Order: sequence, then C-alpha cells, then structure tokens
Amino acid sequence: MRPLALALLLGILASPGWAAAQQELRVPAVEVEDTRLGDQPAPTEVTPFVTVIDVRGAEERVRSLAETLAESAGTSVRSLGGLGAYSAVSIRGSSSAEVAVFLDGVPMSRGMLGSVDLSVLPLDALDRIEVYRGQAPPELGGQAIGGAINLVTRRERGAAATSASLSLGSFGTRKIDLYRAARPGTGIWEYSAFLSYLGSEGDFSFRNGNGTTQNPADDFTDQRQNNDFNQIDAHAAVVRHGAGGDQLRVAGHSFWKDQGVPGTDHATVTAAHLSTLRAGVDLKAWSGRLGAYALAERRHFTDPIASEFGGVMDLTDWSEAGGASVRLARALGTHHLVALTPELAAEHFAESDEVSPQRSPHALRVQGALTAADSIALFGDALLIEPAVRIDAYRTTGPRASLALAMPEGADLERADVVPSPRLGVRWRTPLRDLSAKANLGRYFRLPSFYDLYANLGYFVGRPDLVPEQSLNWDLGLLWERRGAGRWARVLVEADYFESRTDDLIVYTPGFRFTSPINAGSTTARGLESALALATARAALTANYTFLDLRYDDTDMHVAGRPVHEAFARLEGEWPLGRVGIGGYYEARVSAGLYGDPANTIEFPARVFHAVGARTRVGPWTLLFEIKNLLDATDELVFRAHSACPDSMCRSAIEDFGGYPLPGRAWFVTLTWKE
Repeated sequence: MRPLALALLLGILASPGWAAAQQELRVPAVEVEDTRLGDQPAPTEVTPFVTVIDVRGAEERVRSLAETLAESAGTSVRSLGGLGAYSAVSIRGSSSAEVAVFLDGVPMSRGMLGSVDLSVLPLDALDRIEVYRGQAPPELGGQAIGGAINLVTRRERGAAATSASLSLGSFGTRKIDLYRAARPGTGIWEYSAFLSYLGSEGDFSFRNGNGTTQNPADDFTDQRQNNDFNQIDAHAAVVRHGAGGDQLRVAGHSFWKDQGVPGTDHATVTAAHLSTLRAGVDLKAWSGRLGAYALAERRHFTDPIASEFGGVMDLTDWSEAGGASVRLARALGTHHLVALTPELAAEHFAESDEVSPQRSPHALRVQGALTAADSIALFGDALLIEPAVRIDAYRTTGPRASLALAMPEGADLERADVVPSPRLGVRWRTPLRDLSAKANLGRYFRLPSFYDLYANLGYFVGRPDLVPEQSLNWDLGLLWERRGAGRWARVLVEADYFESRTDDLIVYTPGFRFTSPINAGSTTARGLESALALATARAALTANYTFLDLRYDDTDMHVAGRPVHEAFARLEGEWPLGRVGIGGYYEARVSAGLYGDPANTIEFPARVFHAVGARTRVGPWTLLFEIKNLLDATDELVFRAHSACPDSMCRSAIEDFGGYPLPGRAWFVTLTWKE
C-alpha cells in the first residue's frame, strides 16, 4: 500500500491545435491535437482505431470513469473495490502505466508511479472520451505503449445551459452536480462552470476467506471497513472568440478527495487515510495551436496504528508540473499538410516522511520533444497517409543513494534518455460505400517512474540504471459507418487485428535483503477487436468483443490479470407517452480467461455482470432508477489443486486485484433538472 502514499502528476506535453487546410488541400479537418476546441474525431476519418464515448448526460447516473471506459473495445479496467476506489485501465493488454491519459490535452500521468488513478478524474464534467487503441497521435506523446485516452470537458458551443442533479444509493452513496454554460451579449465571450460532490460509505458485505484460500471452513461474511470517501471536483473555462475564427481559451480545475484505505479482505485497516488535493490551469491560444499548462498536487497518507502497515506512517508529497507547445503547420501544394511541433515540460516531486526523514525522496524531470508530421491526402481524400516521427529527450535527477547498486550517498544522480517514436498511419476509403480500411505501425516507450529509479524504502529500492520499456505496435482492420441511412441514425461495424511486442519490461525481483526492479523479459500481445453500434431516433445498441492473447515470450504463459475474452453490450431507448418520456437501459459485461498467477495454475471462471435502469422525463425533470450487479455476483468457484475444498473447487470473493473484493448488488436513484 506504500505506493498509495506516493503520488505525482507527470507533465508530458500540452496538446496543441490543428491548423486549417489551405487552398485546395483536402485533408480532413479532424481536430486530433486540439480536440478541446474542435469536433470529435470521426472513427472513419482518422488513421488510428479510436473509440469516441459520448458521455453527455453522465450527471443523470451514478457511474465511474472506469465503468465508462469498459464500454470501449480493447479496454479493460480493474478496481480495488467499489465506487471511489483506486482504478486502473489497460488497453490491448498493456499495463496501466503504459496508457497515456489526458484531460483536455493536459497530461494526467504521474512521474512517481507512471499510472493514473481513474477515481480522481472527472466523469460528470465531460462531454466525451476519446480512446486511441494501440496507436496514438504523436501530439499525445510517445509514452503510449497501450494507447492514449483524452477526456474532453463539457461545452455547449454557443447555447446557454443549466443543470443540477441529486443522487442517492446503496452503501451510503450521495452525489450533487451543478453546471452552467452561456455565451452572453455579443457572443465574443463564452464561459462554463461545473461543480460536483460525490461520497460514499463503501460498507458493502463480502466473503472473507480469512487469508486461507484453500480452506473454506473458516470463511465468513464480513463488512468492508474504512472504505468511505468524499470528493469535490470543480471546473471553469472562459473562451474568447476573435476575428477569423481565432480563439483564446483559459480553463482551470481543482479536485479534493479524502478517503479511507481499507486494506485487504482478510487484513482490515481501520485508521489509514489518504487525502488528495490537485489544482491546474491550461491555456490555448492562436486557435489552439499554442498551448500551456501548470499543475500542482498534494497527497497526504497517514496510518497512526503501527500494526496495520508495519509501522506508523505520516507521508506528504508534492508534485508540480508544467509545459508548453506550439504547432507550426503549412499546406504544401494540394496534397500535403506538414506540421512541426516543439514542446517543453518539467515535473518536480518531493516527499516528506515525518516518521523517517532520511527516506524523503525527491526527483526532477525536464523534457523536450519535437514532432514532425505530414498528412498526405490522395485521390480526392480517398487515401490518407500520415507519417510522423517524435523525439523525446529527458533529463531526470534524483537521489544517488541506492542499496541495489551499493551506491554511497552524495550528489544527486542525473540520467539522460533520448527516445524516438516513429509511426505511420494509413486510412483508405474503399470503393464500397462507407467502408474504410486502416493500418498503423508505430514504436512507443515507457520511461521508468521515479519510484522505479529512486525509491529507498528499506524493503524496496530503485535502480537508477533502468532503461525505458520499448514496444512495436501494428494493427489493421475494416470499419463501416453510415449516418442518416433511412430509419437508422447511425450504423457502425468494426473489426481489426492488432499485435505488439514489448521489450525491456520493468519487473520487480525479490532478493535476500530487498526487492528491486530490473529490465527483464518481453511480452507479445495478439488479438482481435470487434464493435457494433446501431441507433435510431428512439433506441440504440452498442456492443463489442475483444480477444487478447498476451504471453511472456520466455515462458509462453499468459500474463496474469489480463482476461483473454471481454465483451460488453448495452441496449437503451426512450419513447414519448404524451408529455412524458419513458425509457431505460440494459447492459452486460463479460470476462473470461483471467489467470491469477504467472504460472497459470489459477484460472478464474467467466464473470458476468448485469445492470438495468428505468428513466422518466417530464419537462426539464428526469428521474432515473438503476440497479448495478443485478444478480448480486459476489462469489465464484475457483479450482485450487490439493485444497481442502470439495472437488478442489474453492468459493471466494470476486476480486479485480487479489485481496480487494468487489461490491454486490447496488441501487441508485438520480433526479436531474435541465434548463
């Protein structure tokens, strides 16, 4: 649980804007770089395989960002259990640290741990989520082995809007949302503001195995303790519209969260607490081609009881990050749009350990990057070719002392990393109407985190000589999309094959005195993704299925914690009944082929979760009642060889991460008013 106390925000880059095509250039006007200011990327117009999740109206439900991301093909999420708990995302079998996450183009990944906790990012404040699977636009960085996720906040685009919602539900859950956006007066200025509160006791029941997974005799029903949380999220933005479509946007956001740290199912922690405070501001000018941001975050972890985590703990860490970029683009002739994007960013981290001051680490990382890209449109835009090369240069400074390398204390240790990430994307509109073919090839990397490099906790020490993980990704597939086809408002069918090989994996190896990370081994991922979307004026169906074969190259064993099969389906609709609108939804999530250990001796059975909701609209009012985990799936039978369980089938709690049970059936009701 120590990493929960070590938190940072990695500043990688600000997302710049897309220059308009000049003269007769027929490159699609897709706002990939400055998706905050432009239209959403149409899946058929860009070369990467991208899923755009429309989350407008998210305030009408009690739903987490992790749950929403699970709707995307190729995307898997895991949680420490329940609403508000730590959640991690994987794309195409990657680790969570190998997925780049952005909020309006501002990087959210931490330099300390590399991964992003989805529970501290907003959902109700968003307009949409863009999931780039496997291949990410170069403007979203090179540290995207799995892909990239861009969270785009709400904006009404000229129309005034006001909304408020109140939610209550199981386990003491409560939520309040407030939102206002308008473009008053002459329309030169536009503003939006959002404020949300979410809290829960998290005291759900679960099966406690008492730490003996192979002996069912001592199992009992327990209740989760110290699993409560309260959080407040606020966003505000002002946009100035200038002549010729020029725009200046300044936005700020802040987040506060206080939560208990409950421990595992058989080792209850009653007093540990973690608080998080984050604030940031970002600016986009010159219609988004110039961008800058600044972020600061403070996390405080306390555990006053020495027996719970092995000793009294009182840790506070600060991180500050900032960056800027500018995109220079020019049309060459009628077929090329060439762009050059220089970027600068920096991140600083410092931790204060009130119990053991000698273990207070610090680190500084300065980054420069240069991206050169071309968009080549041929045959009347039927063929789009996008070659790009990005070069990232890092200078990282941290404490020199490392038990792993027997280094003496002294001046801080500096290291330099220069990592290229070239890529190529092709999109071809076939002669068959609305059918597009895509192919992508790219090289990506993941830099070692500050924790990997410089941690010195006694039981865990870092290695400053680690090299970045490297991955070669490629995919190809077909996508057919038609809008406004008769009674169908939208029809989308997608199928693709992907493959990636990751080398120099950073793994933790236990030694005689301590555990230390090393670069060892490689993995290869192969898989298939398919997606279906059907929508009429009153109803919509979305579904996807992912097959993933992810193995270690040296043992040919499946990587634990990554399901081989995942599927999602959602059917929703709404129909008028006089002045009243009646609607609802049903959704199902299925996962199978999940292994619990590197040797693949433990395979969990297929997991199926159902959810339903019923909705009524009357004028500006909406009332939604929903039930999650409808069949109360909390336990499962797992084969454990040589156990005391009948037929070696042991019943245990359903868990994403070992030792952290997931909640059972839960109900929620939400009342929403919209102007």
